[in-house]
Amino acid sequence: MGAGSGGLGGGGDSLANGTANTGGGGGGGGSTASPNNGGNSTTGGSGIVIIRYPYQFGPIEANGGTVTTYGDYKVHTFTSNGTFTVTSASPVGIDILVVAGGGGGTGNGNGQFGGGGGAGGVVVASNKLVTEQAYAITIGTGGTGSPGYYPQSCTGNGTDSTYDDIITKGGGGSGKYQDGAACAGGSGGGGAGKDTEAGDTTQLTAGSQGGGTGYGNVGGAGVTMPPW
Repeated sequence: MGAGSGGLGGGGDSLANGTANTGGGGGGGGSTASPNNGGNSTTGGSGIVIIRYPYQFGPIEANGGTVTTYGDYKVHTFTSNGTFTVTSASPVGIDILVVAGGGGGTGNGNGQFGGGGGAGGVVVASNKLVTEQAYAITIGTGGTGSPGYYPQSCTGNGTDSTYDDIITKGGGGSGKYQDGAACAGGSGGGGAGKDTEAGDTTQLTAGSQGGGTGYGNVGGAGVTMPPW
């Protein structure tokens, strides 16, 4: 989930939204896309935050999110904004996965030649120490691509997900047919037909990653269209 490069634009017929709570980018319209595909743009998948800690061998007690157990671990899953509240801390830290919202994809005015949105950035942190307090969690939303030709500015990025001092960057919006370079983001947006420029990754230069490791990729390049 997340950390994928931007979708390949300018070929194929993949106007599909990103899956919720994966940070996946929205698909782009290819050269065979129907002109009646309804809106000619897609929305990236929302982000997610997952926290786990060993509950049988450490005295961490906490609440927030959807709580389950897996083996020796207690797992808190956040699919919407919330608070992870620690009521009893421990020298044993938590493991945490934070995924941002994915970028939106596009076609042109006829649903053709668009690029795919970039995946939301990812940060993974292990043994991150907590104290007895509330930690705010923000879940990034997926961006929505903007249909049509000749964009005035780059659009369609997903929004960031955060846990305390961990920040993941929303995925880049896709490029648009003819002179529409893709956006930079957690993973960059995919390039479109007639403008192959893909978006760069911002996750690796996002600054504070809260002691974790950030993951993101440059978007996939678009396909150069043949001369008319």
